[in-house]
Amino acid sequence: MKNFRKAALAIATASSVALGSTAVASADQVNLTGPKKDEKAVSQTLGSDQGISGKDGFGLTQTTDQPGWWILTKTLTYGAFVGVIASVGIAIGNYLKNQGIII
Repeated sequence: MKNFRKAALAIATASSVALGSTAVASADQVNLTGPKKDEKAVSQTLGSDQGISGKDGFGLTQTTDQPGWWILTKTLTYGAFVGVIASVGIAIGNYLKNQGIII
C-alpha cells in the first residue's frame, strides 16, 4: 500500500506539472497586441449555436452529428466521475491502512 500511495502521489505530481506547463505554453502563444484573426473561432469549433435534446445526447441511439460543446461536456463529466471513484477508493484504502485492517 505504501508503494501504491507513492505511485499515486507521483502520478498526481506529474499530471499537475504537465497541465501547468501546457497552460503556460498556451498563454505564451496568445497575441494581445496584434489584431484578432477570428473572434468566433472557438464558438464555431465547438458549435455553440447548435442545440441538442436529452434524447439525442443520452438516448439509446445517439445522433452522430452532436455539437462539439456537448461532446466536450460529456467527456469532462465522465472524467470527473472516474476521478471521484478513484479518490474514494484511495481514501478507503488509506483509512483501512491507518486502522490496521489491511497491511
